[in-house]
Amino acid sequence: MGWHTLSIKDGSAIFLSCLGLNFEYEKRVIELTNGKKYLPDFFIHELDAYLTVKPSNETIVTEECKKARTLAKDLQGKPVMAVVGPNE
Repeated sequence: MGWHTLSIKDGSAIFLSCLGLNFEYEKRVIELTNGKKYLPDFFIHELDAYLTVKPSNETIVTEECKKARTLAKDLQGKPVMAVVGPNE
């Protein structure tokens, strides 16, 4: 299997591992203050941060960014990062 055949989430997990970061994949569903539920892709222990990774799709990215912003507001100071990668 070549790098080009990996999903964006698989590639992100390999990248985080290569950086020596300890992470959990889809650690838990979080209920946001707006009543929506959000499942960030990764929780990175060393950064005490959530990371979501999505393909470059305007509809998906817009919705995920709204959820990530709400989560960052809800967590008051804990980093929440959203990364956009190539289409799958």
